[in-house]
Amino acid sequence: MKQTCEFLYEHLKQDGEKTVTFFHKLSEDQWQLPVYVNDGIEWRIQQVLAHLVASEASFARLIKNILAGGRGAPEKFDIDAFNQLEIEKVRPNSPEELLVRFKQLRESTLDLIGIMNQSELEKVGRHPFLGEASLGDIIRLIYRHNQIHLRDLKRIVH
Repeated sequence: MKQTCEFLYEHLKQDGEKTVTFFHKLSEDQWQLPVYVNDGIEWRIQQVLAHLVASEASFARLIKNILAGGRGAPEKFDIDAFNQLEIEKVRPNSPEELLVRFKQLRESTLDLIGIMNQSELEKVGRHPFLGEASLGDIIRLIYRHNQIHLRDLKRIVH
């Protein structure tokens, strides 16, 4: 199935709404439930939301870079180190502040997709996880990325 700007826009919009709804339903205690532990680094639910906020901003920068003719992420980009640094920047925010920021960033992403055309979806750049990929595939990864994390969170919360 060929991706269109409209298709990606609608999926991003729906994903954003589902993400916000999920986090709004959490109790105060649930925000501190551990989700991921790797190499001594523990992400609780609040850190996962911080990661989604940081990722949303990073995806927008990457998309703008590729639209402007850039190559995307550098070849030896360390996505794990980057993720950790980025969530540290936003982690001090409360869950409410993180949700407001996520909504703002998703609206900006939707605005960006809303002005793109079909040929721009075919531009190729480097994504740290996908490697060389079209903007369409990179944009689709935004909502797939969130879906994966929400699936993991739902297993812990329910």
